[in-house]
Amino acid sequence: MIGDPVNQAARLSELAKAKPGRALAAAASVEAASPGEASKWEELGEVVLRGRTEPTALAVPRSSL
Repeated sequence: MIGDPVNQAARLSELAKAKPGRALAAAASVEAASPGEASKWEELGEVVLRGRTEPTALAVPRSSL
């Protein structure tokens, strides 16, 4: 697989290794989820992922905060 979504997923996986629960998602993906699923996540802030120039908003599961 190739492409920007794959690259973003790889960068998020790298960052998740340092987070409690080791789960991290792009906030845009959480916003696209069903309301029930989205309610289980909380925005964490923004980070500029390696290889990008624009920041990506992050989200973590509520139980990880």
